[in-house]
Amino acid sequence: MSDVVDAVYPAALEAGIAVEQFWNLSIAEVQDLINAYAQRRKADLKKSIRMQFLLASLIPQYILRDEKDPVPQPWDYYPELFKEEKEIYEKAAAE
Repeated sequence: MSDVVDAVYPAALEAGIAVEQFWNLSIAEVQDLINAYAQRRKADLKKSIRMQFLLASLIPQYILRDEKDPVPQPWDYYPELFKEEKEIYEKAAAE
């Protein structure tokens, strides 16, 4: 059992599990927390990569656009997330 604890302990610390918490959890619970941490990190990495790809595609679209074309807006790519902002923008543009 000591070998298992020695193997899991550094990963637990890296996953943000407090020392006190580590000793109060079972090995299975610690492994679940480590796995959840790894999944969050993977999701964060994917999110970061998606954002970088979006930015990389937006820069040339903005630079190469015709002056008559509208400037790309966040709601063009994330309509639900920026729904309120789009409404405010459209209302201000209409006035």
